Amino acid sequence: MFKFKNKKNSLKIVLALLILFSALASGLRAQSVYVPLNHWSYGFVDRLETKGVLTGILNSTKPYSREEMAAYLLQVQEKTRGGDLLNSVELRQLDFLRFEFQEEFRLLGGLNGHTTTTKIQKLKDQTFVGRAFPDFVYKNYRNLINIQKDEFKVFIDPVFYQRFLYANPDSLNRTERVFERTHGFRLWGQLGTHLGFFFDFRDTKEWGTRTYPERFDISLPGLGFVNGYGTHIWHDETVAYLIFKLPYFQVMLGKDSNFWGPGFNGALSLSTNATSYDQIKLQSRVWRLKFTYVWGFLRTFPVIRNQNSETIPKNIVAHRLDFDVAEWLDIGLYEMVIFGNRRFELAYVNPINFYRSAEHFLGDDDNAAIGADFEFLLIPNVKLYGELFIDDLSTSKGSRFYGNKVAYLAGGYWVDALKIKNLDARIEYARTRPFVYTHRNPINTHSNFNTGLGHWIGPNSDLLLLRAQYRFSKSLFMAATFESFRHGANQPDKNIGGNINRNADLTTPQFIDFLDGERERSNRLGFEISYEVFRNLYLELNYSTASARNVFLPNGVRGPVERNEFFFNLSLNR
Repeated sequence: MFKFKNKKNSLKIVLALLILFSALASGLRAQSVYVPLNHWSYGFVDRLETKGVLTGILNSTKPYSREEMAAYLLQVQEKTRGGDLLNSVELRQLDFLRFEFQEEFRLLGGLNGHTTTTKIQKLKDQTFVGRAFPDFVYKNYRNLINIQKDEFKVFIDPVFYQRFLYANPDSLNRTERVFERTHGFRLWGQLGTHLGFFFDFRDTKEWGTRTYPERFDISLPGLGFVNGYGTHIWHDETVAYLIFKLPYFQVMLGKDSNFWGPGFNGALSLSTNATSYDQIKLQSRVWRLKFTYVWGFLRTFPVIRNQNSETIPKNIVAHRLDFDVAEWLDIGLYEMVIFGNRRFELAYVNPINFYRSAEHFLGDDDNAAIGADFEFLLIPNVKLYGELFIDDLSTSKGSRFYGNKVAYLAGGYWVDALKIKNLDARIEYARTRPFVYTHRNPINTHSNFNTGLGHWIGPNSDLLLLRAQYRFSKSLFMAATFESFRHGANQPDKNIGGNINRNADLTTPQFIDFLDGERERSNRLGFEISYEVFRNLYLELNYSTASARNVFLPNGVRGPVERNEFFFNLSLNR
């Protein structure tokens, strides 16, 4: 195997590949960017697949491209034409999504005969209000600004998010009040017939009664670098990429996130738990197969440096194969390796190599993992799903051996539960063994900055989720959620695998039971209501009450906590 440690060599190879991709892509069908992972269309597709309206959906690898999403919606339109497979709420959702993805619908040959009249259109069409709008503002009644000329298309929207948190935890002697404000903008489009582009920038300020650090370049869970000012914190994030479409696959170059797995409340391998990261991604879909390869560039925090005070690079390489076995069964297989101390490794650049074997060949110095997941759809209106993640496994030493780092997730999704239209119910359970995601070399931890790339519960934990949701209309829904969370935290004198940033050491016993250590437990009951005022402008109210036991308190001891929270969120294109 060859190892390239010179960053210039890596850059030259990447640039050469991009030039080749651009040449090959000339004259091909236009490429579309990805649908943001928090868009409600993912839930709509998931629901209709569970209902049996959609088939052949390989939805355990996200995000989808806009073209892929439109293809699913076109299948719904064709299957439901002249029938009664969808209720009135679902028909309204489908019609709006035909409006939302109208460019891709036309590209795929679908009818663009949506009947949606947005509230923005109604305002613009009114004589008095319409005069206040310049012609170029909401010209297509969807995006704030859109420009379409020949083969160039660009769509621009503002981003705004305002959150207010009010809580009264009994572990503090005061009421907690937290404000968070985000603003930015999103731009996406295409140039010619082969290049798509996406840019999303936003910065966020948080302030309130919490204690904030007075130092720059810190990191907090789920975020990259954060600046602390004592009275508040500030952080920003940019997601930006170019996407090319080739004859048999598409290539993305830029910064984004990935979500692999069927879970609703988290994923064991790749999730949106951590902040986005730079990556090169290749994807191909042929017949009933979908192949994905990701070469990502991660960050450590605190920053790990070499003897010359240079930041040591950290990488993740992963590939995944989804297979639509039958209308009632989808399976996914994946591998991933996290490696540091070098930027380039030819064994891992090869997208079809067996990474577990390659990692052994290279000296077992990297953090390799394998996994599998499935979706089972044989029961009407019910989807059963599961995922297995194997970080390390040594069956000869028994299941309690500390080196058996395994996690699994299982769940069920019931659409139109109890034969009540638009009522959905879900149960999901996730469990991680001690030391899952950790590694003896700190730079190879399964994380970006100081947040895990996998499930948010971390190692030596489990989580039970119960959720019921009822949708009154396309714009209004309510949900109730119950979560029971348990975690085995490290003891002061013993490391039992409860911290993702701490691998086994001399204090670790050879055999460990699940949830050994300081067993923390919390139960949370939450209620939420969401209303879409205009397109992508949401008002959300959330209330939750939680009870925790044996958690670490601000005064340095462990004890119980009772906490009630109230959230109010106003978001636009979040």
